[in-house]
Amino acid sequence: MKKLFIVSVVFAFLGCKEAIKNEVSQNLKLDEVLYEFEEPVVTENLVMTTKEDLLGYWVGDYTSDITPEEEVKFKDSEDYYEVNYNKRISISIDNIIDTIVNGHPVVSGNIRPFKGSLVENEKGFYFKVSEPGDDKYDGKFEFSILKNDSIINGKWQANEVLRIDRRRLKLYKKVFEYNADNELSHEYIDWDKSKKVKYKDVDNDKEYEWEDEEYFTTTGAVLKVNTSKDKVTKEFAENLTKADIFILRNSIYARHGYSFKNRQLRSYFEDYDWYMPVFTDVKKTFTKIENIDLLLLYEENAEEYYDRFGR
Repeated sequence: MKKLFIVSVVFAFLGCKEAIKNEVSQNLKLDEVLYEFEEPVVTENLVMTTKEDLLGYWVGDYTSDITPEEEVKFKDSEDYYEVNYNKRISISIDNIIDTIVNGHPVVSGNIRPFKGSLVENEKGFYFKVSEPGDDKYDGKFEFSILKNDSIINGKWQANEVLRIDRRRLKLYKKVFEYNADNELSHEYIDWDKSKKVKYKDVDNDKEYEWEDEEYFTTTGAVLKVNTSKDKVTKEFAENLTKADIFILRNSIYARHGYSFKNRQLRSYFEDYDWYMPVFTDVKKTFTKIENIDLLLLYEENAEEYYDRFGR
């Protein structure tokens, strides 16, 4: 059985196609290794009857569980949208030995190990697991699934005081499969990147001037090409905006199951049912047609495009 490593600075993994897709960094020092555990064995059973059925990835909502009274305390702060974000989480149940369970959650581009206990009775399976506790965002999970069911319900409680220190989770068993046919269907807007623009208009021979906010966004061009299936030509790339190329490039990462740290990218791709964030390094899995280097080259020199949107 291969081993899975998590390190202090770089997350590095050894794994198979259905499990973790990272490889150990050549610069990894032995004293940087914090945790080591066996790689997950992914089972494709979607209805739970035995402990073996539980192994693999569970994906779904990771929503705030704080009260409205607690939320109002920070709703006007600059990072409100970030801390109040209802995220998508992937939880991998890596192995179960008797009543001991090991696994790892993948959320917001981070992977942390957990370990704890599993109780099985005639009704279902009940988990209590904890992350290591040496990171401010570590906490404890409690979740359960009934037998002959396919949905995990549970909660997470942070170890430290955070603005959102409690979350609910509702997860479904999923087997990751790369699919080049996964398409983009709507525009991308970066609400964190904007500029002030002055406008002029005339009404009844009187000139008006006002200032408004425009946001960094894509054009309709992103819906005309699939960068995992279509070869991006020089002529096409030259006419794309910076945001267009940015999203087309990151759509390749999304199809390969990359877990984004950038919250605007997370928000955009989590709108797609096909997106399954389970990995933190996917470059080795790109196909020949997925030309990241070419897209980066044109992205550096592309013009930025902004437009007006209501929030």
